[in-house]
Amino acid sequence: MKHSFWTLDVFAENKAGMANWLKTDAPDPRRRHLLALIKQALPRELTPRQKQCVQLYYYDNKNIYEIAKLLNIYPSTVCRHLKKARARLFAVLQYYFDPLSKQNSGQS
Repeated sequence: MKHSFWTLDVFAENKAGMANWLKTDAPDPRRRHLLALIKQALPRELTPRQKQCVQLYYYDNKNIYEIAKLLNIYPSTVCRHLKKARARLFAVLQYYFDPLSKQNSGQS
């Protein structure tokens, strides 16, 4: 059986990708598990500013410049917060999914 691996790149690199991924109604258990993990990780793993940037960018569909103006920070700072948030979430998700992928492929 061929395994497909999910990364944050599936939905985190652009708003359209995330919006499409979140709107998918497929009853995929991996998708439900991933969403549950992201929902748990957001408040626990990100700084308050990262949470603000993620909320505004991915959920409120604001662009980098609008977020910068709202938060009174530079656009490059918004990009840095989003990049670090994606990296942190990826690390958390990798912690959960790497053991599963090794187990499913027969490695220990």
